[in-house]
Amino acid sequence: MDSQLFRKYFSGKCNEEECKEVEKYISSHPSIVDQFLEAGWGRSTEEISTEVSTKLKNNLYRSIAQESEVIQQKAINHFSFLKIAAAIALLIAFGAGLFYVYNYRNQVNEQWVRIDNQGSKIKSVSMPDNSIIWLNANSSISYSNLYNTTKRELKLSGEAFFQVTKNHQKPFIVHSGNISTTALGTSFNISAYEKDQIVRVVLVTGKVAVDLKKSFNNEKRVILTPGKMIEFENKNAKWTSSMINTNSVTLWRNNKLVFVNELLPDALRKLARHYHVNIRFNEEELSHLYFDGTFESTEEKERVLKTVLSIYGLTYKTTPNGYEILKNKK
Repeated sequence: MDSQLFRKYFSGKCNEEECKEVEKYISSHPSIVDQFLEAGWGRSTEEISTEVSTKLKNNLYRSIAQESEVIQQKAINHFSFLKIAAAIALLIAFGAGLFYVYNYRNQVNEQWVRIDNQGSKIKSVSMPDNSIIWLNANSSISYSNLYNTTKRELKLSGEAFFQVTKNHQKPFIVHSGNISTTALGTSFNISAYEKDQIVRVVLVTGKVAVDLKKSFNNEKRVILTPGKMIEFENKNAKWTSSMINTNSVTLWRNNKLVFVNELLPDALRKLARHYHVNIRFNEEELSHLYFDGTFESTEEKERVLKTVLSIYGLTYKTTPNGYEILKNKK
């Protein structure tokens, strides 16, 4: 039989008539086993399809059954039986080998791309699937060069707004700190700076699932609907959800400096990132205080700092490296 037809059969490219022809040949020619062992099938780079693999194994098993009947009627032919069994083992090993090589090749070729926004201006990134990501200041994303081949997955450090292209076969997954957010086609905001006490996810349109890497309150997944925000406290490993005005959360894309019910330490860190200065403070003393407010991103830093601190009667002093927050004066 034509070897080209065999190759088509093993790669699942035969039509119905060709498949029947090959299968008939295999059933009536046990010597095909010798060809398997001698023709160097292991050097093939084409994967045997699941359907063909199953058919071939069934044919080989039938050959064993037929051989067994002959054994009962005639002298035992150990060599023939072993050849067929060896072919089955070879087929199974061949499929496993292809699977290993495919995955190993992907691992070797996989590289991670990192995009940083170290400036004070907003950076927009167009992904290979046409999704768009807006990166806030001092934020970064990382994704594999295999992105959008079998999945859409990336890592976020900082804050970003995502406008995701719909693809139900390839969920869009963002890993940020202790949570991962999964979307199919939607828009949402994530704030997950490394040193902040709280990670926030706000859904603007569509629906997302937020998975928590650490189990708490007997819940590991939260489904968000538009206008809902989930906050994860890194220190206490707990979360809260609430409704929110999504416009206020995403104003930073319009060069606004926005604070939405933020812990004062996180608010001060945001100021430090925005103005590229060092702000020293006692985390424990301020961890119970919250701040809300909106400023122009170009507003003078000391004026903004005074406004934030004045609400709680706090002051600051200038240091060689930036500013130090002082306790309340009694």
